[in-house]
Amino acid sequence: MSYVQAPQFSRDVKYWALVAMAATIGSAQKKIHPYMQTLLETFHGIISQQGHLTEQQNVKGQALTCAGRLASSCGVDTFPK
Repeated sequence: MSYVQAPQFSRDVKYWALVAMAATIGSAQKKIHPYMQTLLETFHGIISQQGHLTEQQNVKGQALTCAGRLASSCGVDTFPK
């Protein structure tokens, strides 16, 4: 997650780090549950960042995809509303 949160990395690095994270979440299934809250806070921070620059929309969209995969992996009962 440090590649996604660190300001020195480019948009492309952040995007591809999130693509890899989405695949990892999908593969981990229920084993990702202990990390759910930390991941959600990170994804929320990315999605709600100030600035609506078009160049950041891909990163925000990928963070939303990760959150969706996390919801699917953890299940409806455990995912916060």
